[in-house]
Amino acid sequence: MKKRKLLSEFILLLLFIVCSMTTVMAKESDKVSGKCGENVYWTYDREKHEMTIDGHGDMYAYDQIYSRKYERCIVKTKVLKIGKNVEKVPEDAFTFLRVENKVYVEVHGDMEKFERCTLSHATKIKLYGNADTLAASVREGYVKKIVKAKGNKKIKIKNKMVLSPDGKELYLYYGKEKDLKIPDNITRIRENAVVYPRLRKVTLGKKVREIDDAAFLGCYNLEELQSNKKLRSIGTAAFEGTDLKKITLPDKIKIGMGAFRDTKIKSVILSHKAEVGIMAFPEKTEIIPKEGIGGVQMSLGEAFYDDRDGDGIERIVLRWPEVRGADGYEIKLIQGDRVQELTCKKNRKTIRNTNFSFDDEFFVYYREGGYGIEYRPEPGSENPVSVRIRAYKKTKNGKKYGKWSILQVLQRYASSEA
Repeated sequence: MKKRKLLSEFILLLLFIVCSMTTVMAKESDKVSGKCGENVYWTYDREKHEMTIDGHGDMYAYDQIYSRKYERCIVKTKVLKIGKNVEKVPEDAFTFLRVENKVYVEVHGDMEKFERCTLSHATKIKLYGNADTLAASVREGYVKKIVKAKGNKKIKIKNKMVLSPDGKELYLYYGKEKDLKIPDNITRIRENAVVYPRLRKVTLGKKVREIDDAAFLGCYNLEELQSNKKLRSIGTAAFEGTDLKKITLPDKIKIGMGAFRDTKIKSVILSHKAEVGIMAFPEKTEIIPKEGIGGVQMSLGEAFYDDRDGDGIERIVLRWPEVRGADGYEIKLIQGDRVQELTCKKNRKTIRNTNFSFDDEFFVYYREGGYGIEYRPEPGSENPVSVRIRAYKKTKNGKKYGKWSILQVLQRYASSEA
């Protein structure tokens, strides 16, 4: 009897061990993992639909991470956790996250190297570090809520605005107000900070001094901008493609390349204190000098090579906004040591070459609403052609000139035979 009892106990113990091992193996099989960087790894929990990216350093781009296993996991992910020491996250790393999964994301480190649209499929984001590249990473996305982790002193969140710790810099606005008022304490609006297509009006707070590159790019229906007296700089493409029809700018301001390109602005008053970047305004915008022609800076609308005729002759096409009160424009073309100067009268249909003959290597003609310059480059020359322009007004004592535009290197279009 005693032997039978011991045998029964042994069998029960053996069954318990086998069952335990089966359970452990089942739990282990619920997790799948792989490599997604030199020292970065991903793990997916099938039961929780949770993916964790951990390790240290940069993630690979999607084509390096790709495997059937990774794709099957990412499309089912509902929770994404990015470790504290993961640095660069490429644009396409989470391409196959699904919006319908209402993805919740935790970023445990600083967002200093998160590329464009990285988290555009996220619905809710929790931040444990800074938000330096947050705006670019959620650009054109579906985020509805952003919270900061307890103890995170690197950001502030208020009224659907993610701010710097001192509240003076706007990293991201993710609200849905059509009439946006920037608080008076904010001094800087960061890159990609506001991307809401239905936004109609923006009123800058009294202390806003800087608007960074592409700050409102994508706000296609933005019709009105109420500026302030302290604004000092507007970055590259800050309002490009918006529906702005009228703007009032302070005297001393720096306007970046393409800042108001492809808008509907018909005219703008500029002081001689203003610095104007390349293609800052649409070609049909009229520049109104506040203090007269002297010192006002204009910009070329477009300047490019055109060999679409396929005849081997490179033509340079120039277009620019008019300057009110100007009697004409001077154009300077530079290639290496060669400098050619052209004079254009007010009607923009007559150009006179001032220091070279008709038979020289430049010939000027007018077409397609701009100027074309037939150009035969120096044999074997790889020097690009650059161009700048300024307005002038005739006076009793000669010509009064505006400032030269920023030197612009011509873009090249491929030949029609290519």
